[in-house]
Amino acid sequence: MSYVDNPQTVAGALEKDLDKKALSVAGPHRFSALVGERGRATAGDEYEGTVAPHFQAWPPRSIDAATVLSIYVVLLLAIPSPMVVGPLGTAGPPSAILAVGAFFLWAWYHVQRSNRWVFGHQPVRAAALGWLLIMLIVYAHAMSLPLPADEISPADSGMLKLIGLSGVVLVANDGIRNLDRHRTVLRRLVIGVGLVAVLGLVQYATKQLFVDRIHIPGLTPGTAAWSLAERSGLTRPSGTSTHPIEYGVLLTMVLPLAITFAMKSPTRRWLYRAILGAIAFAVFLSISRSAMLCAGVALLVLAVSWTRVARLVALLISFAVAGVVYLTVPGVLGTITRLFTGASNDASVISRTDSYELAGHFISKSPLLGRGFGTFLPKYWILDNGYLGLLVEAGVLGVSGLLILIVVAAAAALKAKRKTIDDFDGELAQALLASVAAGACSLAFFDTFAFPQSAGCFFLIVGMAGALRRLTLAQARTDELTIGEVPMTPHVALTTNGGVTTQDRQRVGPVGLVREDRPVAMSHEYSVSQNEKAQGFDTK
Repeated sequence: MSYVDNPQTVAGALEKDLDKKALSVAGPHRFSALVGERGRATAGDEYEGTVAPHFQAWPPRSIDAATVLSIYVVLLLAIPSPMVVGPLGTAGPPSAILAVGAFFLWAWYHVQRSNRWVFGHQPVRAAALGWLLIMLIVYAHAMSLPLPADEISPADSGMLKLIGLSGVVLVANDGIRNLDRHRTVLRRLVIGVGLVAVLGLVQYATKQLFVDRIHIPGLTPGTAAWSLAERSGLTRPSGTSTHPIEYGVLLTMVLPLAITFAMKSPTRRWLYRAILGAIAFAVFLSISRSAMLCAGVALLVLAVSWTRVARLVALLISFAVAGVVYLTVPGVLGTITRLFTGASNDASVISRTDSYELAGHFISKSPLLGRGFGTFLPKYWILDNGYLGLLVEAGVLGVSGLLILIVVAAAAALKAKRKTIDDFDGELAQALLASVAAGACSLAFFDTFAFPQSAGCFFLIVGMAGALRRLTLAQARTDELTIGEVPMTPHVALTTNGGVTTQDRQRVGPVGLVREDRPVAMSHEYSVSQNEKAQGFDTK
C-alpha cells in the first residue's frame, strides 16, 4: 500500500496514533505503517516518510520480543543447568528449547510478512546469520566424515544449540520495540543474575547446594550427583550453574550492567546497589581465575567512560569489598592470589598448556572446517579454551565467524554510545561493550559453549548490543526530524480543513505534525503530478 493509494485510511490512522506515539522515526526515506482490518496504523505498510519498525506480527501486542527474552532469562537462570529434557540430551535445557523456538519464530516472521523490510543495515544480525551459515557448512562437512558413532549425536545437539543461540541474538537485535523495553530486558537480566549471586552466598554460608532438591516434571534430575566444589579447603558456590567457573563467568558478564544500574538507574538504585554488592562478593567466592580476569577486563572497559572522580570512587569501593571478603571469609584472597602467583605449578594451567600439541594434531586434519561442532569429546581432552576448542571443531572459518560477530557487537555498542540521546542509555551502551569484552575474554580461559548459562548470557548480550544500536539510531533520526528543519515531501499536495497553504509546508513534517507538535487535520485530497511521477517521487 502506498501513501497515495488510500489516503483516507492512512490519514485516519495517523490521527489515531499520533497521541499514542505509536509511530517513531527511524530513517530519512521511508515511512511504514501496517494498516490492519479496521484501518489502525502500526509499523508496516509503506507510505512516504520515515518510521522505526519493529516486530508487529506477534499477537497480542503485550507478548513481544522483550517478553520472550524475559522468559528466556528466567528459564536460563532459575532452572539448574544440569536439568534437561532427557531425550534431547545436551540440547535439552528448557532455555535452549525456547531459544530454538525463538529462532523459528524470527524466521516465520520474515517468511509471512508482506510489508517491506525497513530496518536498514543491521551488522549484528548479518554477522550472526553469517556465522550460523558457516556452522551449518561445518555440520554438513562433519556428517560427510566417518565420525565415530558416539560423536554423531553431540554434533546434532551442537547444531541445535547454535541455532538457539543465534535465535536469541536475532530476536533481541530485531524484535525489541523501543528503548524502554530494551531497558526492561537488561533490568530483568541484572535482577535474575543478582538472585543467582544471592543463592551462591547462601550456599557458601550453609555449605548446602539446595538446587539438588529441585524436581521438575519432564526434566531429568541431573543434579543427583551434584555437590559443592572445593579449592584449598574452601567451598566454591555455583548457584544454579553447572560449575563454579561458569557461575563466576556469568556474574562477571553481567557485572558492568549491575554497576551501571546501581550508579545511573532513574529508580530503585538501592535495589541495584544491593544486587551489585551480592554479585561482587560472589565473584570472589567463586575462587575462579577466569572470573577474576573477566571482571578485570569488564571494569577496565567500563571505566574508560568514567570521570576521574568516578574511577577513584570505584577503586575505593573495590578495596572496601576486598577488605570485607578478607575479614569475613579468611583464606579466599590468599587462594585467589596464589591462582596467579603459582600459575606455573597449577594443575589446571598445566592441563591447558599440555593440550596445545593434541589440539594441533586435530586441527591439522581439517584446518578450514574442523571436525564438527560438539565432536571433540572429553575423552580426548578438556581444553578449557573456547577459541581453541572451536578451532578444532569448526576450523578457521568457524573461529573467524565468531570473532567477527564479537567485533561487530562491540562496534554496535560503541555506535550506540555515540548516538544515544539519554545519558542512562549511553551508560548502558558502555556497559554492554564491557559485557561483550568480558564474554570474549571468558572464551580464552573457559569452554563457554559447553555450559548453557554462560553461552546463553553472552549471546543475549550480543543481541542487546545490536538492538541498542538500532534503537538509538532511530531515536537520533527522530530528534533530527522533530526539532530540526523538516521540509515537506515535495510530491504530496496537502489540503486541510484548516487550510494548510503552500507557506505552511515548511512547518509540516512527514507524519502530519507541525513543528510545534500540533496535529494537522488532513483532508482526503492528495495529488501527485504526472511530472513528479516521472521524476520517481511516487511511492508505489
